[in-house]
Amino acid sequence: MLLGFDRETAVAEAQRGPDLSYAQATAACPWHVDIDGLVGALAAGDFDTAAEAVRSGHPWGSILGRCCHRFCQAAMASAYPPGVEPLNLRSLERAAADFGRHVPPKFDAPPSGKRAAVVGAGSGGLATALGLLRRGHQVTLVDGLPDIGGMLLAGYPNFRMPREVLRRELPLASPLLKLRLNEHVDHDRLDQLLAEYDAVCLAIGFFRPATARIPGDDLAGVYDGLTFLNSVALGERPPVGDAVAVLGAGFTAQDVARTVRRLGAQVHVLYRRGPEQLPVHAFQRDRFIALMQREEVPYTFFVEPLRVLGENGRVAALECRRTRLGPPDESGRPRPEPADEPPFQLPVSAVIKAFGQQPDYSLLPAGVRLDGRFVVNEDYRSTRPGLFVAGDIAGDVGNDGAFFGGLQAAEHMHGFMMGSYDWPAINHDKRMQARRPGKELEE
Repeated sequence: MLLGFDRETAVAEAQRGPDLSYAQATAACPWHVDIDGLVGALAAGDFDTAAEAVRSGHPWGSILGRCCHRFCQAAMASAYPPGVEPLNLRSLERAAADFGRHVPPKFDAPPSGKRAAVVGAGSGGLATALGLLRRGHQVTLVDGLPDIGGMLLAGYPNFRMPREVLRRELPLASPLLKLRLNEHVDHDRLDQLLAEYDAVCLAIGFFRPATARIPGDDLAGVYDGLTFLNSVALGERPPVGDAVAVLGAGFTAQDVARTVRRLGAQVHVLYRRGPEQLPVHAFQRDRFIALMQREEVPYTFFVEPLRVLGENGRVAALECRRTRLGPPDESGRPRPEPADEPPFQLPVSAVIKAFGQQPDYSLLPAGVRLDGRFVVNEDYRSTRPGLFVAGDIAGDVGNDGAFFGGLQAAEHMHGFMMGSYDWPAINHDKRMQARRPGKELEE
């Protein structure tokens, strides 16, 4: 479980640093949250004023207080006097929002007469809708799930992102907003939206499981990680038995393994490389490994699945082999090669392939160019006039990146709909880079 501060601990933490200046922390925060106001209010035990300081930047304090990339803390790394432990500013933001008075976003701008459609109600799509509503535009928000939240709802386990937090902070109440849930948008429907609305933003995320076939994966008891997490998030309990092999080592594999453990099964997390090659940022690897050990779902490194074995149509075991590292492959990482050991069988009742997510671009209209996993864009404008993008498919990293990117996309949509500029010429061969506001602070 991702633990935060209780009221007393939050006040005590803030009282360690109320006399410091947090101007550089505010400058580093993508939303420029008033960190001085946050720390000062909490030091005085005033959670309502602290929550208002968070709202000075954004309305998602309880969400981002659990999953943002802590750019404020990185900016303050060398700002404390000798002997003063850096304050956990992200947890202070979370405490302010968790315990302070919640005030939903208000929309006071007069109606503009312009209409925008946003496809995808995850972090990027909701932030885009928020930015548009603040400017008085009518917004139709379309999503294939039965509720808003996107991957926050369908992919994050409840112990990482409680549903009550999402229900409190994500809804947008405005007469200018129309929600169209449980609606699938395909190629033809997207063309209709582009014809009907003044602008359209695509914020569909990486919602398709990344696939890798393994002999025997058609047996009952084999799941892909994203579908498994989605089922649990929606209240189902997939039958996994008492011993589960999780294949992969990134965020999806971690969430799957921790979820399975909470269902009462023994978990084997198998990764064909070693700890130094975990597919996460280097500064996160030790934390990942320690967390998994604490939760009794440790990684098993240098093991590669060969095939799923079954009995009576269900999973009974996973045949594996040991690996070792060879020369770099096309990704630049050492290639896993078979070790000089015979294959072995791991008795399991289920196998979950947790290799991450990828986009579904089957709905894209003519004129939209791609660069790998991303839609080619310039300031969230795609190569198709009138179509904006936000979130994962635009290159925004993480939920904080998607929230920030959605607000930026809304700003550009506003300018376009109000006639501030013509659609610019965009280089169709542009190479896209993942973007995370404040990324330079991690390097």
